[in-house]
Amino acid sequence: MGRCCVPNCRGNYDNGPKVRLFSFPRDAKRRAEWQRAVRRSDVRLLKDPKVCERHFKSEHLRTTSTYTDCDGRTIEAPMKLTRLTPDAFPAIFSDCPSYISDSRTSREEPELKRKRTENELLQKAIHESQAAFEKEEKQYKVCNLEDLSVSVYFKCAPLVSDDVCIPDEVRDVRVLDNLLDSVERYCEKKARQQEDKVGGVLRLVLSLLDDICDDELHDDERADALIFLKEQCKLLTKKSNGVRYSAELLVFSSILHTISPHAYKFFRHSNKLVLPHDTTIKRVCAAHDVSPSKEQCEEGFLRYIKRRATILKLMKKM
Repeated sequence: MGRCCVPNCRGNYDNGPKVRLFSFPRDAKRRAEWQRAVRRSDVRLLKDPKVCERHFKSEHLRTTSTYTDCDGRTIEAPMKLTRLTPDAFPAIFSDCPSYISDSRTSREEPELKRKRTENELLQKAIHESQAAFEKEEKQYKVCNLEDLSVSVYFKCAPLVSDDVCIPDEVRDVRVLDNLLDSVERYCEKKARQQEDKVGGVLRLVLSLLDDICDDELHDDERADALIFLKEQCKLLTKKSNGVRYSAELLVFSSILHTISPHAYKFFRHSNKLVLPHDTTIKRVCAAHDVSPSKEQCEEGFLRYIKRRATILKLMKKM
């Protein structure tokens, strides 16, 4: 094992520290620079002069190897043996007077400095991007359940649709929000389709009732019932704010309301028939100053009923 040739240095001597040694460079210019730095004129006489690592600055010692991949990431790995940089030279002589040590700093070449700066900025951008991604993933990650499976059923049957893509697992809150929005839109679409289907069937029934009522059924005992059914179907196709009642239905409703207001409310709230509201009946009667209860109290109406009853046939009286 060689020894350090620097004066007063005990590197790798019997009573000195065990250190890593470096040979003089083969380049004549750099070799002469090393010779001036160690201040030994007899270096040429030595077979293979060595300088230990204690006399080099830390920036001149390479302990790791770096590699930049295609994605711009720099991979750094430790080296088995310490190596010197191409511009390294002996500059530290702790066992000699301080004026011998070189305190000047080596100036970095502009091109190397530019590449180093670009690499540092690139590494900083990559680290910031990775940190932002990890923060966002942690913020929206579903971590309260180990496995969150999603299944949509309708009447105990799994719902399958090409419009809604349901993943096997949901591990992100944003995916869950998008999934719920898709299911909501799908349900609204199905509701509109169902509503359109019901409206189409009602319009078909209304058309068939029109055909029946257009036939010679004026003297048939079912004519009034068919007309009533026709109007009920027409009212079912309208929205609540756009309903218009016929005069016949208004008269029928006012008479029924006068006979029994409670029965009328029961019919309306049972949703068996589409009838006008109580206030609608009262407003119509007030506008025309007519009412079945008022007519029943008038003396002329009672005389008319009495005279009319005398000429009715026995079947009509029953």
